[in-house]
Amino acid sequence: MQLRHIHYFLTLAEELHFRRAAEKLFIAQPALTRQIKDLEEQLGTVLFKRDKRNVSLTPSGKFLQQEGYQLLKKVEMIKSSIADMGSTLTGAITIGCIGSAMTHILPNLIHEMAGKFPKMKVNIVETTTLNLVNQLLDGQIDIMIGRPHKEMAHVHSENIFTDTTLLAIASNSKWNITESSKVSELKDVPFLLFPRAAGTFFRDEIISTCGRHGFSPQIQHESINAFSLLKLVEKDIGVSLMPKSITQGYNLQVNYLEIDELNIPLDMVVSYRTDLKDELPRTIAQIIKRHLAEGAN
Repeated sequence: MQLRHIHYFLTLAEELHFRRAAEKLFIAQPALTRQIKDLEEQLGTVLFKRDKRNVSLTPSGKFLQQEGYQLLKKVEMIKSSIADMGSTLTGAITIGCIGSAMTHILPNLIHEMAGKFPKMKVNIVETTTLNLVNQLLDGQIDIMIGRPHKEMAHVHSENIFTDTTLLAIASNSKWNITESSKVSELKDVPFLLFPRAAGTFFRDEIISTCGRHGFSPQIQHESINAFSLLKLVEKDIGVSLMPKSITQGYNLQVNYLEIDELNIPLDMVVSYRTDLKDELPRTIAQIIKRHLAEGAN
């Protein structure tokens, strides 16, 4: 017996007319008839007396009507109590993230957190994945959003998003690079990259990709800050490879090119410890996954 059955039953018990009850429920009359029949079969009793003119409640139906109202009232009370519990959460939670999460995920998350947990203070730490992992293990942060990392005991980690890679180049660049260009055409173009400290996977993939096309990239400058790299790109000092999500929101004279040979998939994960009693990190992870799923639809 589901709450839906109780809702349908109570509506019919009030109307005592299948067509009117179906219209009130915004379902077809045969569907309502079938739902009531299913409920009667589950309970093993007849709830309504039916003839060509009238519909009335049997003694069993009258009993269920009385108890049904109490049941729905109890359900609403439980839902209200759970909502109140969430709104009264206090204290602070620290979320660690990489830069691309700050542009793509965190603003929506913080907005929803403010609505669900208005008394909860959210602290944000932005750094590299390696630092985030260490801070998660040390208890300095409660949840992290970063690149995939090695499996660890008592740490739950799951992929939430796969980014694409864009080549950033000045809008008025002196280098004739377009989306149809080959990687080999970047041989004499300076690269502006994140340092190894920011994460080895992305940097190593860039160097490996260039190597497969016969050259090692000329790394002109390095910075852990994406905006700093893009400002250098804007001045046509070189080109840079960026996760697509990190390029959003900057008003710069920079073009972003999708070059198939340079499209390096970049997974993003959410991780939190499972050896602690606090359920809030898991709740936040579910909110993040829902936001991303809704955005994909």
